[in-house]
Amino acid sequence: MRYVRKESIAIAISLMVVLTVLVPVASAGDAIPREAKQDGQYVGKPVTDSVVATEPSRDYRFTALLPHRFEADLQSYAAALEDEAAELGVTIEISDSGGYDKPENQTAQFEAAIASETDAIILWPVSVDGLNPLIERANAAGIPVCAGPVAPSSAETTVRLDNDIHSMGVKIAQGVRKALKGKGNVYLLLGGAGGSYASTLRQGLEDELAKKKNRNIEITFEDDFPGFDPADTQSATENALVAEPEVDAIVTTTMLEMTGAIQALRAAGQDPKDVFLAGGGVQTTGDIDLIKDGTFDLVLQDSPVRAAQWLTRWCVNQLEGSGEVPTEVIRAPFAAFTPKNVGKVDMEVWLDPGVLERDL
Repeated sequence: MRYVRKESIAIAISLMVVLTVLVPVASAGDAIPREAKQDGQYVGKPVTDSVVATEPSRDYRFTALLPHRFEADLQSYAAALEDEAAELGVTIEISDSGGYDKPENQTAQFEAAIASETDAIILWPVSVDGLNPLIERANAAGIPVCAGPVAPSSAETTVRLDNDIHSMGVKIAQGVRKALKGKGNVYLLLGGAGGSYASTLRQGLEDELAKKKNRNIEITFEDDFPGFDPADTQSATENALVAEPEVDAIVTTTMLEMTGAIQALRAAGQDPKDVFLAGGGVQTTGDIDLIKDGTFDLVLQDSPVRAAQWLTRWCVNQLEGSGEVPTEVIRAPFAAFTPKNVGKVDMEVWLDPGVLERDL
């Protein structure tokens, strides 16, 4: 295999630790968090203190709409919404569509939320375009729509927090290039097919790999799946190892899926540490251990906890007519976790501790 042993690339990959720059909004003041970054985490002033909610003057009822609750990001998001709403004295009702392949469910849930005259809608959309007409209807009815960490394309969304998934795909591709020293074979196995997250991640990765300096890196096998079941990834990896047995890197949407690829590699007599494994989304404390021991090489992690907290606070501020509410798209934070830096990261900034401890 052409993949260079991890020890020889640890320094190069550790330099990739990145947080997206949050888009400045001149009128928003403290609505835009501007923390320092170090080793994949925020330092200095806690992120949670950067967005301040006005104390609600009455009892509000919010509706939150999610694509699913299959994996840690969405589960952490839901848990943080419940915690933040309770802290502010807001009643919140959370629904999910049951998967990225069921956009019609989220459409029906959005219509029901408008009909119920909810005070505000917090939205993680299945599709960045599919709900735009309903966002306009909510806006006309005086119902704020605070969306993220995937932002709808409609400018009528009250707040748009976007985790810049395209940049995550670019960073993964850059990590693959550095690890493979510009030459090698890649399996691309993405869960969440049909949703904007997986398609945008793929686009970012493919855009970066299309550059001339990456011309000797080839995606030799690719597959996608509606869900995030490791069994799907295991089966795909088994098929890939038959069709294209030489593999230097594997990319998945989440680390949950990657565990299936690891099982397939081991069954084929290959050491997963000889293949560069990269993707998004820590799922459990076991995933963190796999990063620490060098099995997972590069994990791009967004912060659904912070997204849920900020969106809830911004909705309250909008309803109260006081406090800061951003008026442009805000880039949500994300970090690159590697074996070199993950031990220094305060994971509670990124994912709910109870979610990380669960059994899958």
